[in-house]
Amino acid sequence: MNPCIFLSHRSTDKEIADMLRDFLVGVGIPNELIFCSSLPGNDVVQRIALEVKKHLQNSVVNICILSHDYYESAYCLNEAGIIWYQEKDTIIIALPEIESSNLYGFFSLTDNKLRRLDNTSDIASIYDIVRCSIGAKQASGAVTDGAIQKLISRYTKYIDARTVAMQNNAVERKGGIDLLTAEKTEQIIGEEKQKFIELIDQNLLKAKTLLPITLKYALRSSLITKSLNEVHVDRFVSEFHIDRFDANNQAAVKISRMLSGQA
Repeated sequence: MNPCIFLSHRSTDKEIADMLRDFLVGVGIPNELIFCSSLPGNDVVQRIALEVKKHLQNSVVNICILSHDYYESAYCLNEAGIIWYQEKDTIIIALPEIESSNLYGFFSLTDNKLRRLDNTSDIASIYDIVRCSIGAKQASGAVTDGAIQKLISRYTKYIDARTVAMQNNAVERKGGIDLLTAEKTEQIIGEEKQKFIELIDQNLLKAKTLLPITLKYALRSSLITKSLNEVHVDRFVSEFHIDRFDANNQAAVKISRMLSGQA
């Protein structure tokens, strides 16, 4: 089996691995020497553990694409442990959210520099390490420079789109939480309001009218008073004592108007 260049990454970062493969091929690295389980032609669906093990054993350089998603994958962390143990040439490519300060696990124990795919010098270093590891012929300066700029452009567009998508997802999640909170709050208010209305109706049935002191006592006895201050209580009392009410929907209407601030 030929020596290979092993790309370790999370499946969610497949596009990064794909554009890196395209760059390497563009500067003369044979495509058949690049192994990545997510790339076309690497049939590891049924026997992924065996295939990965075989290519790790034969790798001459390992490239790890680190992201938050990578760190959340037990499978990726297993690969990281093997790569660290092998002590072969290793290239660590970090996505924007990864910094030296938040590295953990095996890669925090190494002196490998974090490489960025929007940095010309880092990309040139990646190419030199890979080329020397497999003994490939160096591409011309024009070819290398063109491939580097193409990778930076492609990577930058991808990261910009990824950032927008992540922000939108965060807003949607927050909106979902806010909506849930609002719905729950509305449900609680509705339930407590109904309890108070029923309490008022019971007193109206008994007395046909309510003295302010009786109404205030009833209001203070209701659980809804927890969300009302003294001004609200007094306004409630005044609102209900303007007229005599029978046990009908007028009480509910008055309650609703007061809670909604329309009274």
